[in-house]
Amino acid sequence: MALFRKFFYRKPPDGLLEISERVYVFDCCYCMDTFEEEEYEVYIGGIVGKLRNHLPDASFMVFNFQEGENQSQIASVLSQFDMTVMDYPQPYESFPLLSMEMIHHSLRSSESWLSLGQQNVVLMHCERGGWPVLAFMLAALLLYGKQFTGEQRT
Repeated sequence: MALFRKFFYRKPPDGLLEISERVYVFDCCYCMDTFEEEEYEVYIGGIVGKLRNHLPDASFMVFNFQEGENQSQIASVLSQFDMTVMDYPQPYESFPLLSMEMIHHSLRSSESWLSLGQQNVVLMHCERGGWPVLAFMLAALLLYGKQFTGEQRT
């Protein structure tokens, strides 16, 4: 099976990092640069266009980890592309922490979305200050989905 995957592996579109099968992260989460609003819309729109070409039959659910309770910038951009965005606000200012209920909800939602069909894809995103929560949630998702156990490298 590994040999089969090796020969038929398709590199993810530019702007996305593949964490596991059908789980991707926007690479802008890992850079310190900030985008102007119009520049951000063009950047995300370009990634979504490439992603739709890469996975034409896919349905997407986006998990966004952000500071504050306001509608996120990514939610407003991706609503134009008919994508569902679930915002997970950090309740404590500048302290990267989600409640156990929010963590469990996120894990259950992503796992059930992926199990509904092979065409379903999870995209993860964080806004400024949300990187530690994103890293934690990616590790938790891999463990929750039993894709990695123990101290395997991710």
